[in-house]
Amino acid sequence: MNKQVVIHVDGKGRLTLPKNIREIVGINPGDNLFLQYEPKSKMILLSKAINSLDLLAKDAINEYKLGNTKSIDEIKQELYK
Repeated sequence: MNKQVVIHVDGKGRLTLPKNIREIVGINPGDNLFLQYEPKSKMILLSKAINSLDLLAKDAINEYKLGNTKSIDEIKQELYK
């Protein structure tokens, strides 16, 4: 279900997203957002911009922590047996 909240636009055109919404959606200081808009209906949609390299790095770190990775030396040994 979609939720709605009223937010204020200041004199410089800045919006402030309430803290609880930022936490729920996972928006942190410095994050980038995509803004989509429909001029006819005057609708705006914000979504968190996700960097695919960041996702891959997080996945690689998790695999490393789980012990599911090999060192370059281990891979070389397997290739040159």
